[in-house]
Amino acid sequence: MIDRIEVQELYNQITVDHNLHVIDVRDQNIYALGHIPGAPNFVPADHPIVLYDEGEASSDSEIDETARLMEERGFQVRILSGGAAAWDKAGLPIETEQ
Repeated sequence: MIDRIEVQELYNQITVDHNLHVIDVRDQNIYALGHIPGAPNFVPADHPIVLYDEGEASSDSEIDETARLMEERGFQVRILSGGAAAWDKAGLPIETEQ
């Protein structure tokens, strides 16, 4: 069962935790009438998406399942082979939040 969060608790969390992402999954027309500040409505299905995880130590089944579900919903999804570990090993740039 998926955990649920009460409205006031969510409000309190989003005011202090800037890493928390809230996504509005309602119809675009309803979303346009008003939504939680900063909550995007969707990622356009016509934009390619690349998913990645830790890579070496992570389970492929979880990212494969995520990709499969997104594809079923019309997203153009690919998975980064080797994940973040492969990116780092290749010496490619990374960005940190500070």
